[in-house]
Amino acid sequence: MKIEMKDLYWCAAFIDGEGSITLSGKTPRVDVSQSDKELLKRLQNFLGGWISNKPRFNKLSKNGCYVWGMSGSRAVGVMMTLYSIMSQKRKRQIEKVLKVWRDTPNGRGEKHCKSVLSNSDAKKVMIRIINGEYMSDICREFNINHTVIGGWLRGEDRPYLIEELNSKGLFYIPNRKTYRGEDNPNSKISDELALEAVRRVVILGETQTKVGKDLGIVQARISQWLSGKVRPYLLARIKEEDQQLASSVAEPGRMKGNEQWLST
Repeated sequence: MKIEMKDLYWCAAFIDGEGSITLSGKTPRVDVSQSDKELLKRLQNFLGGWISNKPRFNKLSKNGCYVWGMSGSRAVGVMMTLYSIMSQKRKRQIEKVLKVWRDTPNGRGEKHCKSVLSNSDAKKVMIRIINGEYMSDICREFNINHTVIGGWLRGEDRPYLIEELNSKGLFYIPNRKTYRGEDNPNSKISDELALEAVRRVVILGETQTKVGKDLGIVQARISQWLSGKVRPYLLARIKEEDQQLASSVAEPGRMKGNEQWLST
């Protein structure tokens, strides 16, 4: 789902008017209570987070209220994203919460990030990781915690960033191997090389593992092309070549499984 600026304004206004920005111990937290669950689902679609399964009752709500919320680094991401368009009161609350969060050591004894990255810088960070740079190196360069970057890459925080990168053909493959001094297998791959990989699997019947090893391409990327979810025009091109080859052969024979034309 692509989020636009007007959607961010709606989220900011909703949280500003109906929500709370607090600390649970020393953990940042954002909550919104609302009797209309559909509004909370809309907020969840834009920002992620969780929604209580059952309404909660209190003295102010006889019909019960549902609660949307998030905590930790995800809540920090929302605060940083909406900070500039929140009211002065909420800005002061965010500043107070972030000050405590930044000065609180994490489980490894390190302090959380002391810098706030803009959407433009966040996209640059994501692209560098997708292209094979070590996340630890980038974390040190920008003084930012890896959990924040991981939230962006998984689409849990600032989901519109990964949507924009995916629309440009850049996909993040978790737990991939990264190589120093070599061409990284997750870097941007040309259509010519991608077409060669698909052609070798579909026409020549080679395995994805062998093709990926020969061409230096991650197998998961080849699977995306073969499924047609990414660069569907590659399969269309292969089909066109297949038809041209079939018309040029007098009596073509097709091997089962490999979709391979044999000349006589």
